[in-house]
Amino acid sequence: MIIPRTKIWQACAKEADRPTLQAVHYNAQAKRLEAADGFILAVNPVLGANGDPDALLPAEAVKAAQKMAKSQDDPALQITEGGAAPGLVNRYKRESYGDPLPLVDGHYPDVNVIMPKESSVKFMVALDAALLKRLADAICENGSTGVRLYQEPGRLDGPILVKPVGDYLGREQNENLGVIMPVHSMVDADAYPAPASHYRNWRK
Repeated sequence: MIIPRTKIWQACAKEADRPTLQAVHYNAQAKRLEAADGFILAVNPVLGANGDPDALLPAEAVKAAQKMAKSQDDPALQITEGGAAPGLVNRYKRESYGDPLPLVDGHYPDVNVIMPKESSVKFMVALDAALLKRLADAICENGSTGVRLYQEPGRLDGPILVKPVGDYLGREQNENLGVIMPVHSMVDADAYPAPASHYRNWRK
C-alpha cells in the first residue's frame, strides 16, 4: 500500500502501558491508517491496499517507509504474517521493500464511535496550526495550551478571538487573549464558506 507523507505517529499514545495505542492501525475495510491516543485521532486514507490485512503497525515501520522514499518516490508498506515491511514505489511503479518489523498484538478500538456525526449545520474555519500553537504558547500559562476560539458568524473572513481555557473547576485560567486571522481554503460545499483571502491580516 502507498501511504501519505504525514507524521501520523504523532497521534499515537506515548505511554508504554498502552501498546495498542502506540501502534498505527491499518483499517483494511476502510483502507486507511488510524492513530489515536485518547485525546486526538488522525486518519490517513491509503492507496493500492488491495489484499493487505487489518493490522497494528509499529510506528517505526511508517517512519522507515517515509525515510526510504525519495522525493520522486511514494512511501509504501507491505503487510504479511512476518510483519510490516517498509518500502517505496518509484516513478516507474516498481516496488521495493526492506525487512519487516513485527506487528503489534492487540485489538484496536473502533474509532468510528468518536467520529463526529453528520449534522445539518456545519461550520468551517481555516487556520494555520503552527500560528495557533505559537499564539497558545504566548497567552497560556503553566505549560497549558488549551484554547477556545470565537468568531462572529457574519464575519467568516474576520479575526478569530483566542482565549485560554478555564481550569478543571471551569474558572478562567487568566485574562490573556489573542487574535489569529483565518487562511484561505477551498470551499466546502457542506459547510459555511471559507474566507476568500489568503492569510488575510490587519497590516494594510
